[in-house]
Amino acid sequence: MNPILRYAIYPFARVVELTRPKKKDPEKKSESKKEDKKVSKNVDAEALKIIAAAENDNDSVLVHASGLDVILRGHEYKIRITKPAHGARESELQTSLKRNRNLLDKSVTQLQDLYRGNVKKNKDHNQLVEDIQKGVIKPENDKMKAAFAKVTDKGTVKLDAWDETYLRLGTQNALVARANIDLLIPLINMRGGEAEYKGMESWPIYEHINKMRDNAANLAREELIPPPEPPKTDAWTIQEFITAAIIIIIITLMLWAFM
Repeated sequence: MNPILRYAIYPFARVVELTRPKKKDPEKKSESKKEDKKVSKNVDAEALKIIAAAENDNDSVLVHASGLDVILRGHEYKIRITKPAHGARESELQTSLKRNRNLLDKSVTQLQDLYRGNVKKNKDHNQLVEDIQKGVIKPENDKMKAAFAKVTDKGTVKLDAWDETYLRLGTQNALVARANIDLLIPLINMRGGEAEYKGMESWPIYEHINKMRDNAANLAREELIPPPEPPKTDAWTIQEFITAAIIIIIITLMLWAFM
């Protein structure tokens, strides 16, 4: 071939050579498949671990277009959020943030009252069971007899056995207020205002509300449930020891006086 022609067609021949699909080595292909399977198995194993952990978790939050679906202590709460109008002024958003913080503060008091009411409800139930069993009150008709049987079948309950249905109102209000706060703070900052999280507002929503509920439960226990009596032992308390010492001294003085 003419050297000039050979140099002229060289660039085109090189392009064809580089773009031509290369034959894969069967051994390398087999190893590649094994590696892919190994990676796939590892990924599946990690995914299963994550799924298993999520299934064991009683609390979760699902975010969707209209709001949140919150699973709290095994019960579902649907939180509907109305987003502020597109043209809402920053001052209006600040007012809304303040209003929701006030609602959150009110829900703290509401939860405390509900937990106290829950303890009282359990006390009334236990008293009713005791009165039925002792015959203090007797059913007047078959309908009352069936109702009394239902009460006694349930038996007495612990005073701090919390009724999720009874506590639902305060929990729902707290969740709504907190969800609106989460929406408003970033929106205010995006529109040139200043807003920041305070206290437990920086916590995940379910952790925040759970903490509020735990605080209310502990307060109700301290106020309305007497502490259990300490187990009786043969050991003397300080008060018993002092009392015995005083008695011995008095007896000794009396004997000395008559001698």
